[in-house]
Amino acid sequence: MADLRGKIAAGELVPGAKLPNEMELAKSYGVARGTVREAVKALTLMRLFERSTAGTFVTAEAPGHVPDDSLVDITSEDPDCSSLYESRILLEKHVILLACERATEHDLAQIRAALERAERAANRVAALEADLEYHHALAEAAHSPVLRYLYMVTTDAIARAYQTFLPLYTEPNSADWGLANHKEIARAIEQQDSGTAQRIAEESLERAAAWVKDMVRLSSR
Repeated sequence: MADLRGKIAAGELVPGAKLPNEMELAKSYGVARGTVREAVKALTLMRLFERSTAGTFVTAEAPGHVPDDSLVDITSEDPDCSSLYESRILLEKHVILLACERATEHDLAQIRAALERAERAANRVAALEADLEYHHALAEAAHSPVLRYLYMVTTDAIARAYQTFLPLYTEPNSADWGLANHKEIARAIEQQDSGTAQRIAEESLERAAAWVKDMVRLSSR
C-alpha cells in the first residue's frame, strides 16, 4: 500500500491512470490477491482510487491527498501506538460531534449499510473492509474535508497495527463487541446524542489501545 501511495506522490500514477488487475498486482508484489484487494480497498476509501466496472483508477484529487508515511507508519517512534490512540480519541470525538450536527439521511444510510455488511462478513478481510467503510462513512458524515483526511490517516495506521497483531488475538467475541459498539454509536448519532456516542467511542478506543500494548508486550518476549 505504501508503494502505491508513493507512486501517486511521485507522479508515476497520475489522475485517471488505471491500475493493473489484482492478479497482476499480486504477482508484481509477491503477495496474495486478498492482500492486494485489502490494500486497494483501503486506498479507495481514502479517495486515492475509484472503482468501476471498467477497473480501478487514480482519482483526480489523489495527488493532494496522499498520506505522509511519517504519519501513517509511526511504529519506530510509537511502538505501542499510545500517541496514535491519544490522537485518534480526539479526532473521533470531534468527528462524532460534527456528525451529530451535520449528518444527512444519506450519511446515516451509508453508516447503516457498512454495519450491515459487517454483520454479514464471513472472514477477517471482509470484516476489515466493512470496518473501513464504517469509519469512512462516519468521517463523511462530519462534512469536514481536513478532519476526514486526518481521521482516515489514523484509520490506516490503526489497521496496520491490527494486521500486525491479529494472529495473536484470542479475545472471545471481539468482533461482536466491536460491531455492537459501532451500532450504539450510530444509534446515538441518529438521535443527535453526541455525549453518548463520544463516551462509547472513547471507551472502545481505550480498550483497543490497551490490547495493542498487550500485544506489543507479548511479541517482544
